[in-house]
Amino acid sequence: MRRVEKYKLSHRHKISSRVYKPGDLILVRNSMTASTLNSKMKPRYLGPMIVVRRTKGGSYIVSELDGSAWESKIGAFRVIPYFARQRIDLSDNWDDIIDINSEGLKEIEGQGIEDTPDIRYYYFDGVNLDESTLETSEDLEDFAETSEDEV
Repeated sequence: MRRVEKYKLSHRHKISSRVYKPGDLILVRNSMTASTLNSKMKPRYLGPMIVVRRTKGGSYIVSELDGSAWESKIGAFRVIPYFARQRIDLSDNWDDIIDINSEGLKEIEGQGIEDTPDIRYYYFDGVNLDESTLETSEDLEDFAETSEDEV
């Protein structure tokens, strides 16, 4: 128990479990810059954004200040609070300026990772990664033709 208390005391400024309410201003970490080599001058955070809704899983649905909603959910680990240097005036009915209806919000909220990915994308020059077999070269040719037609 002493070790846990010491950890909490030494990391009390780093550990935070913030829950943002609808209407809060946030910044979203730009995860694309973390994986690139030439990210020195790229923005690390995007925003400010407005929190529209928090989903059951803890992710957020956000919109730009002009009202355009993002098409996907944002993970809570990518969100930090926005502290404005100058006052940003939002209308009292900020949810009226967002250009998405309740059906659109439900659709974004219901998005998730596909349970069964499309197997066609796992074939590279006769090598398959899903452990199914293509027996003959005719099967490979048929597969190549169907995948080229769909692209």
